[in-house]
Amino acid sequence: MPKKVHLHTCMILTAAIISLFSLLIVADYLYFGQRVYHGVYLGDMAVGGLTPEEAGRLLDLKLAEEGFAAMPLFFSLGDNKWNITCEELGVEVDYQSCFDAYHTGGRENHLLSYPARLTLLFKPVTVPLVFSVNREVFYAAVEQIRQDVSTPAKDAELNLTEDRKKAVIIGDIPGRELDIEGTLERLNSALSYYPSLPTIEIALEETAAAQTAAHLESLFIREEIATYTTVFSNAIPNRVHNIRLSAAALDGVLVEPDGVFSFNDNVGNVGAAQGYKPAPVIVNRQLVEGIGGGICQVSSTLYNAILLADLSIVERTNHGLTVGYLPPGLDATVSYGWLDFKFLNNRNHAVWIRTFLSGNNITISIYGDPIPGHEVKILVTDREMIAQGAVYTETDELPAGAVEKIKDGQPGWRVTVWRITYLYGEEIRREKLSRDVYSPVPAQYRTGKPEQNIPAAGDDRKEKGEEAEN
Repeated sequence: MPKKVHLHTCMILTAAIISLFSLLIVADYLYFGQRVYHGVYLGDMAVGGLTPEEAGRLLDLKLAEEGFAAMPLFFSLGDNKWNITCEELGVEVDYQSCFDAYHTGGRENHLLSYPARLTLLFKPVTVPLVFSVNREVFYAAVEQIRQDVSTPAKDAELNLTEDRKKAVIIGDIPGRELDIEGTLERLNSALSYYPSLPTIEIALEETAAAQTAAHLESLFIREEIATYTTVFSNAIPNRVHNIRLSAAALDGVLVEPDGVFSFNDNVGNVGAAQGYKPAPVIVNRQLVEGIGGGICQVSSTLYNAILLADLSIVERTNHGLTVGYLPPGLDATVSYGWLDFKFLNNRNHAVWIRTFLSGNNITISIYGDPIPGHEVKILVTDREMIAQGAVYTETDELPAGAVEKIKDGQPGWRVTVWRITYLYGEEIRREKLSRDVYSPVPAQYRTGKPEQNIPAAGDDRKEKGEEAEN
């Protein structure tokens, strides 16, 4: 056979082989271009030759047969255990991650994937199932666990020694909360062991107290720096009730350095809705019945304690009349929304207000960091009494000339009040606090009307003539 014919035949044969090979490659690409390579398993399920959609449906059927949705996962903390199903936790198969197996063998270049594909035939690859967790469903599912394991932090507290002279700190106790993200991370880790799911130990996180012992230490509240006591009468139960209620509202108030304290802001509205009752109050220089009567004794007692603590007075008003529980010049009236008692903490440490009621005494003490050798005295000078006077009302109920007292009066006063500060017995400051005026209350009497001269009969003209002369 001529060489040309042989060569031509070889070329045709070669071209046919190349064409056939090319067709096979194209056919292989068209078939496996969207399918998983043979030799790939998802879990224990062979998925070679399947499209991702086909493999997904097959996997769904397999998981349904295994009761995956109802499969419980166990969470634990010490002796406490909880079980929640996969469906309740929002656990689903993450097909996208699972079908990363679809790229096994360098799938980026189809021609270069053949060696890896041949290897898969002899050494199959098992790709573990990958799960995802719906966060919103998971959060709802572990809510009960969160409630069961959460304990609130306990704030540090200031307390007093038995004699009430020194302040002590009771330390804070951290709380704990369910660490939801940490527990979710542990759940994801446990799911990688499917179908043998281990017990999941929940993750916790510590929560700090809002008020720590370190913060209280920084306030330098060491011991009592001032105290003052007034006496109230038990004769009016409603007034006693109001005193107790408003004193309780002040007990434990902390005032930071440079902080301004407001009595009205701390005690609030003293209305019936807040539990206050009617009792005598001074309105327009008269003693009348009103809701909240008695709270001014609390504000006045506090005023004197603040004076002795040498704190700066911002706002204070005296009563229109003198009060029975304090000398003139030492009271401080309040009326919500109108009159307030305020002071500035001008020290470089916080002050702590405590109120104590014992019998018919109310004591208010101020605690802070004492200044060695520091002493405060209050001096009342320029006392001028204003006569009380008297008011007489005539009545037919008494005989002529008779006098009967209806109500006692009380004198008014003008006084000047000073605060004198000493250091180791030496006066270092004298401060004029106020010049106060208290109105007098006149005593009230009733008297019989005087007798009238009744003219005899026939004297009409004389009576008229006398009138005309006058």
